[in-house]
Amino acid sequence: MIQNFIQEQVDTLARTLQRSVAIDDVGINLVAVSKHFDDADDARVRAILARTLEEDSCQYLFSFGIVATRDKIVRIPECRELGFKERSCYPIRWQERTLGYLWLPLMGRGARGAGRPAPESWPCPCSACSLRASRPSASMS
Repeated sequence: MIQNFIQEQVDTLARTLQRSVAIDDVGINLVAVSKHFDDADDARVRAILARTLEEDSCQYLFSFGIVATRDKIVRIPECRELGFKERSCYPIRWQERTLGYLWLPLMGRGARGAGRPAPESWPCPCSACSLRASRPSASMS
């Protein structure tokens, strides 16, 4: 029942934004995903097929502080090595508890603001990042 509700919300948001939308639980396990609007990357395709991400991909996402984020959007830069296009992470919270993450790709219309450098010019932090967080084990119920 709740799964159907979440899926309906994801599909509605995707249609409204004309962008792919995905929701993961706090362990980065896929909960719901919309149809794609030519903005899927290799990491998202693998996640859809496996319903989760590989450990190195999870560590990449967690290295940007999404676990500690309470109320702000986190920009995840492109990482060609792991198959990620640039995306935004929106924490899903209820009563001070993180339930999961909503993901929106930033490629395509309106992806860059004025004066912002092109994503291909950003350094990929994969090999240099400290991987500050480990993958939590919890699920969205």
